[in-house]
Amino acid sequence: MVPTEAYRDEGTSYHYAAASDYITIKNAAVVASFLREQGIPYVEGKTWTTDSFYRETVNNFKKHKADGCISVEMECAALQVMCDFRGLQLYTFFTSGDLLDAPE
Repeated sequence: MVPTEAYRDEGTSYHYAAASDYITIKNAAVVASFLREQGIPYVEGKTWTTDSFYRETVNNFKKHKADGCISVEMECAALQVMCDFRGLQLYTFFTSGDLLDAPE
């Protein structure tokens, strides 16, 4: 998965950028282009960054899924905001280990 935006449900990013619900993942198009050129299948979409799996309640899961999030993880928003703050480039992608809403 190539994240395009990250929902900021963690604390670190708020130390480096003004409050907002989402942060744009700036090099998503670069990562997607590389994966496409290499013939590696991927999907693009929003991710939900949370710093605690205890926040992954059914209601939060449904809310973020309805908002278009297709993954949940613990670092993306914080890393992108810190890189923006420091003038660094981030090239991120995710692999999946499980599907929380799959029927099987």
